[in-house]
Amino acid sequence: MTCVVYPDLAPLPDLPLNPSTETFHQYLTISCDRNGVPVPNTVWTRHTIDPLVMDWARQNISTEFHAMGLNCCGTETGGVGIPHTDRTRNWTLMWVTETGGPNVATVFWQEHEHDVSREPGYYPQSYNNLTELESHVFVPNRWVLINGNIIHSVENLQSVRKSVQIGFWENTDFVKKWTNQ
Repeated sequence: MTCVVYPDLAPLPDLPLNPSTETFHQYLTISCDRNGVPVPNTVWTRHTIDPLVMDWARQNISTEFHAMGLNCCGTETGGVGIPHTDRTRNWTLMWVTETGGPNVATVFWQEHEHDVSREPGYYPQSYNNLTELESHVFVPNRWVLINGNIIHSVENLQSVRKSVQIGFWENTDFVKKWTNQ
């Protein structure tokens, strides 16, 4: 099953990416056990994005997306985006503008005795029941398409990671094209 694809798409031009004061999604404050120690989930917020960026995406990426925003993950002191599956999309096309540190990795996992693909909004209770499938360090200013149905975490944050995120359902032509489904 595909975790990550690096599609060859037009680069995001220099458009206004500053997050609005309107947060339209804030993530849960929960934790995940790692070797008996609770790992708290970092702060995740998604902000509305300038309509110019959305218009550019519709003209240059796809009209099939159902959500788009600026995602901010972590704090000034870092954090961990604990293992989870996405709640609001199956696939996410990301354009990272700030990495959150030089070794920030998006790690994909499989929970023991379960399928790789899981239900939306799933949070495993322990890292101890997970097997690492893949790990990716995303560089800035490059498109990456991630499978939000596979448990994934964001590890080694030293500051806030910011990315433009475009959400797709899995049966769209855009996703099928890049994932050979």
